[in-house]
Amino acid sequence: MQIGLLKERPVFIFGMGRSGTTLLRLMLTAHPQFCVPSECLFFVRLEPKYGHLEDISDRLDSFLADLYKVESFADWKLDPELLRQNLSQFPALNYATAIATVYRTYLEQIGSDARFWGDKNPVHVYYTEQIQKYFPNAKLLLIIRDVRGTYGSLKRTEKSFDNWQGSCQANVLSVTKQWRKVVDLSEKHKNDPSFHTVLYERLIENPEQELRAVCSWLGVDFDESMMRYYEKNAKEKLVPTGENGWNAKTFQPISKGRLNSWQNELSLTELEALESLNQGNLQRLGYQCVTQPFRYRSLLKVLPDYVDHAFWRLAQIAKLRSKRQKLYSASPLS
Repeated sequence: MQIGLLKERPVFIFGMGRSGTTLLRLMLTAHPQFCVPSECLFFVRLEPKYGHLEDISDRLDSFLADLYKVESFADWKLDPELLRQNLSQFPALNYATAIATVYRTYLEQIGSDARFWGDKNPVHVYYTEQIQKYFPNAKLLLIIRDVRGTYGSLKRTEKSFDNWQGSCQANVLSVTKQWRKVVDLSEKHKNDPSFHTVLYERLIENPEQELRAVCSWLGVDFDESMMRYYEKNAKEKLVPTGENGWNAKTFQPISKGRLNSWQNELSLTELEALESLNQGNLQRLGYQCVTQPFRYRSLLKVLPDYVDHAFWRLAQIAKLRSKRQKLYSASPLS
């Protein structure tokens, strides 16, 4: 297996959590030319330690050990000996080639004939520059959902966890800050041919039309199997078992049933606050507000969200530092 890195054209799917990233991943994976494994953050996690090295061949044992420590990588069930064999074939192994080889090994192991590999993770909203640095031919596929629908879905999902993290993530401020980042990113790259934005609501309402546009952008023919993504998901268990609780609908055909469920699920205070904070971006994307904007009394009622958000951000930073410390416990290598 040889990899011509400059010919690599991976697809990176990202967007906010609960905005349809998994659905889009399954639709693309149903296409015979693409394979997007389940979500795993090893590209981001390992980059600080190995990204600056011109050749990691003499650190292969360390790289493999760190790779198999990354959360969710076990879901791939990747044969370590096969991966080692594929990585060892390169006389000089830089970080981008190593990462591409991990994905290509996954395709090899599952017997996929796909020409292109891909990666799906909402977190990549914050790592587009790194993606383009290591994979200059990468395609970046962003999906945006109405902030009210995203908030409503997060609210339902995070409640099931019944812990402080749920209330900190599913609040008006946290969702607004993340949604603004996503919208700003789409606006920044609106003239970038390597970047494509899909609106979740349009994908649900006109899936074939939107998927044809995605395929045209990717330079491949549309395949009807993309509309039957749920069949491949059920057959090959493309969604890890632990995610089934909040991705149950990925085993079913597209349904418009819950498309605007937020209209009945969110309180007037939540709607007024979300629309006051996001009015400009909602209108820019073609979403209609249903309340009178700039209701400052509603913003005052969600002030506790600011406290929750600040606490959650501090906890996330501490958690990330702890993970990096464990992952990079060995002395840094130059």
